[in-house]
Amino acid sequence: MQTANREFMREWNRKLVLRQIRAEKETSQISLVRKTTLSAGTIVNITKELRDDGFIRYTGKGKSQSGRKPENFCFNPNARYIISAVMFALETKLSIVN
Repeated sequence: MQTANREFMREWNRKLVLRQIRAEKETSQISLVRKTTLSAGTIVNITKELRDDGFIRYTGKGKSQSGRKPENFCFNPNARYIISAVMFALETKLSIVN
């Protein structure tokens, strides 16, 4: 039972981060830590997975008040497509969702 709860929370956090990234034009990991209140380690792991899966892409270095410049990234709208087809007796409708 503990594994199912852990998996649920992992997926919940991943969706939370992805929604936040989609809502912004460009963001950084530190910005996500502040806005989602998830730990820095959790954000690093989730953004790495999202990058590996192609959902987000690196856009360059951001500005920093002090210390290391943050790496910025944005949502990749071309990551996945949904294609559906509905066939009726007299017509066919095709939808492509990006």
